[in-house]
Amino acid sequence: MSAKEEVKKIAKTSSQQLEQEVNAAREKLKADVASLSLLCAEKIITKEVDKSMHDQIINEVLNK
Repeated sequence: MSAKEEVKKIAKTSSQQLEQEVNAAREKLKADVASLSLLCAEKIITKEVDKSMHDQIINEVLNK
C-alpha cells in the first residue's frame, strides 16, 4: 500500500470515527434535554396544581 493510500485510509477511518462520536453526542444531548424538560415540567406542575386540582385530574383520568 502506498503512502497516499495509507493517508486516505487513515483519513476515512478518522472521519467515520468522528461521525460516530458526533452522533453519540447528539443522542446524549437529546436524552439530556428530554430529562431536563421532564424535570422542569414536573416542577411547574407541582407548583401550579394544588390538592383540589390534583384530585380533579385523578378523577377525570379514572372516569375515562
